[in-house]
Amino acid sequence: MNKRVIVIAFILFSIQLFAQKVKPASEQVMNTMNCYVVKAARFSQKVVNEIGEQFLNDDFIKGSITLANGKEFNNLDLNYNKLIDKVLFLNGLDTMTFLNPEELKIVNIGDSKFVYSWYKKEKDNVPGFFELLADGSYKLLLKHEHIYINEELALPYETPKGARYKFTEVYYLKAEKNNAVAFLNKGQLKRNFKKYNIKISPIFKEYKLKYRKVEDLKEVFNQLNKNLATYKKTEANITGDRS
Repeated sequence: MNKRVIVIAFILFSIQLFAQKVKPASEQVMNTMNCYVVKAARFSQKVVNEIGEQFLNDDFIKGSITLANGKEFNNLDLNYNKLIDKVLFLNGLDTMTFLNPEELKIVNIGDSKFVYSWYKKEKDNVPGFFELLADGSYKLLLKHEHIYINEELALPYETPKGARYKFTEVYYLKAEKNNAVAFLNKGQLKRNFKKYNIKISPIFKEYKLKYRKVEDLKEVFNQLNKNLATYKKTEANITGDRS
């Protein structure tokens, strides 16, 4: 056997050995985090179509997660269920979710980014997933919420039988390490920022941005985070402006 044949055989053996050692991303996640089965088998496309309104996407799509400790896992099949407020991933034939989602720093599902944060819901502070629309010291978040409009509840992954609900989207402001706070209009947003000595009206005016356009609203937050010293009042830059 000549040297060339020996080298080729060694390379093929090494590739096969490496392939056996590398586990799928979903198994790597399960070996690192506490996860549990939401549905013991992937649901069919028919089921997805019937309850598709619950999901961010019509099907699971490729994405990644980054943990709070900086560890990353790529090439995961991910989706978000709005009804149960959980990020889901596929592992073999099973649909899984995270027991401790607070360990997640960011979740990328296609072009969408999700973060897990505490927020004020009615009179309580509770945790949940949000779409991250603008990042920085002051984050613009979007919460997918739902309202039941009759007494019979719909169970996740089952076709609703008589139960009816509607989904809504609510914007939230997360300021630094504080809990996220909802705002339903421009006035509420201005009042929320005022608590942090920030005026955002000049940003809308200077860049000719509209509150009702989501891309404009994102730009307001982006400009604020890039030029925080300009828009945040301090003892050094307060000049008697009472507005």
